[in-house]
Amino acid sequence: MKFRNIIHYFFVLVYLMVSLSLPAQMVSNTFFLHHQPLKHQWNPSYQPVFDGYLGLPLIGDLQFTNGSNTIALNDLIFKGTYTTNRTFLHPDADKNAFLYKMDRNWQLDGKIQINLIDAGFRSKNDFYTFSIKERMQSDWQIPRDFFNLLMVGNGKGNKEFQFNSFSAQMDAWLETAFGYSHKIKNLSYGAKLKILHGQMNVTA
Repeated sequence: MKFRNIIHYFFVLVYLMVSLSLPAQMVSNTFFLHHQPLKHQWNPSYQPVFDGYLGLPLIGDLQFTNGSNTIALNDLIFKGTYTTNRTFLHPDADKNAFLYKMDRNWQLDGKIQINLIDAGFRSKNDFYTFSIKERMQSDWQIPRDFFNLLMVGNGKGNKEFQFNSFSAQMDAWLETAFGYSHKIKNLSYGAKLKILHGQMNVTA
């Protein structure tokens, strides 16, 4: 049996064993762009129509996402008098309305992915990819009382504020990935091996 056939059977076997247990990944808008070579990040079996590609460092694939359970960007920065932009800390801002929109705890998360090296090439019906990425993510939980103290104040000093739900977690790691896919007529399959090198973990 040829070595290439052994690789094909191995990837098919691994796929059948783990496909039912792997959680789904979040799909980026990039996945739906026609002839986008970086689709292999979400679907390792994908093969571009061309024979290879080389991603530029830093700007080749830069992703930033964030989310919040209650507060949106237009709640933090909005148009004031004479169309000038103001923040929620401006003296003329409606502080009570801002605090009313918040849950008891404001949950905020963010993710950053920076491309360092990204390349792929074709060999007959096979396509190989290699990438190194810097990845970071953070999760924050800020109690509403923190903004209440910041924006309204303590009055005569007889108010009580609860900060025990305040928490933060930040992680950073280097991701090295090797991908392989094979195409048989209109059918393709593939897999990706990722090596994660932890760099930072902060929990408070």
